[in-house]
Amino acid sequence: MVNSQEASKDSRERFHLWVFSTLQQLPGNELPRQDRVQKPDFRYQCGQLIIGIEHTEIKRAKSVQRIPSLAQLKGMHREIVKKAERLAMKQRLPPLHVQVLFHDRFYRYPNKGEKAVQGLLDTVLRNLDKVLKTETGNSIRIDAPSPFIGISTVYATSGKAYGKVWLADHRWEVMEPGTVSTAFVPELQDAITKKNQKIDDYLKACDQCWLLIVADRTRADQKFAFTPEMQAHIYESKFERTFFLEIAERFFTELTTTELTFTVRPDRQERLDHKQ
Repeated sequence: MVNSQEASKDSRERFHLWVFSTLQQLPGNELPRQDRVQKPDFRYQCGQLIIGIEHTEIKRAKSVQRIPSLAQLKGMHREIVKKAERLAMKQRLPPLHVQVLFHDRFYRYPNKGEKAVQGLLDTVLRNLDKVLKTETGNSIRIDAPSPFIGISTVYATSGKAYGKVWLADHRWEVMEPGTVSTAFVPELQDAITKKNQKIDDYLKACDQCWLLIVADRTRADQKFAFTPEMQAHIYESKFERTFFLEIAERFFTELTTTELTFTVRPDRQERLDHKQ
C-alpha cells in the first residue's frame, strides 16, 4: 500500500518530469513501471535501447550535531501541516486555505511533531467561526498554538468569497521565506556524486541513463540560483546526460560533464567494444 508521503513524492516527481518534457524532448516512449520503487525513476524505449531518467532534488542538507539540516527541518514542518490537514478533512471541516510560518530555530519536535499537529488543528478550530464569517477572500491571522511549539504565525482563509466557492478542497501549506544560494557548485556536484555511486544499479534496468537534478525556490531548503560561472564548470558525472532544472523559475540547462565518463550497461558495452 502506498502511503501519503510516497504518493506526494511520486506526484512531485511526475510534475517535475512534465516540466522537464516541455523543455527537453524525452528519449522515447515511457515504459510501464516495474514496481513502486523502480530505479531509475523513469524508463523509455528508444529504438532498441532502453534509456532511463533518474530524478533527484538538491537541498540544503548540512547539519550539525543534534540539530537537523534545513532540508530535514522543512520536511518535518511540511509533514506536520499535512497531518493537520488530513485531520481537518477527517473532521469534515469546510475547505480552508491555511498558511503556517514556523520558527526555524526551534527544532525539538517530540514524537515527530504530533503535539504541533494537534496544536495547529486546535488553533484553527478555535477560530473557525471567525474565519468562515470572513467571505471577502482575505486571510485572517489567528493566534499561534500555545504553549509555544515552533509555530509563530498562522493565516486561514475561508473557501468561500462573496457567497461563491473558490476552494473545493483543503489547501494547507508551509510559508517558506529564505535566502537564495548562488554559485552552489559543491552542493550540485555532491548531488551528482551520490547518484554516480548508484549507476550500476540503474543500469540493471536500462542501457543508458540520464540524471535530472531539480530545485524548487518555493521551498526554503531548495532556494538555488544557477549562475553563468556555474555553466562553465565541468562536473563529474557517470550519466550520459545530466540536467539541472529550477522548477519555480523554469530555469533549465544541461550541465557540461567530463568527457567519456558516462556509463552504459555492461553487456551493451561489450557489444560496443566488439563493433569497434
